[in-house]
Amino acid sequence: MNTRAFSILNGLMLLSVLFQGLSAGGFLGRVGGVDWRQLHEIFAVVAVLCSLAATIFAMVRRRRDLAVPSAVLLVLLIIQTGLGEAISKGGQHALVIVHVPIALLVMGMGVYLSVVGRAVSRA
Repeated sequence: MNTRAFSILNGLMLLSVLFQGLSAGGFLGRVGGVDWRQLHEIFAVVAVLCSLAATIFAMVRRRRDLAVPSAVLLVLLIIQTGLGEAISKGGQHALVIVHVPIALLVMGMGVYLSVVGRAVSRA
């Protein structure tokens, strides 16, 4: 099975998550000159959309080995986005203690999907 589209979408999701870490560092470190929070939100939307597209691709191709972990990743990203909204717009800063570890889990899931996608394309 050609998983090139899946791999590209997953790679873009991973890149978005990496840029979210960069933008989070920008606003937590109070680095001026850029609206780091807005960039953080934009990268969140890109990550969710790429994950959604990758999940749909895997489901259409009937690749359970990709679809199930992709769906889990999508759910994590949606939870992560909700937590981010609660933190930034709801003032619930204590949720950062959950937000950051989920970000690491999201990155790990994305890397896992890259490995599985590569194995599927070689099979």
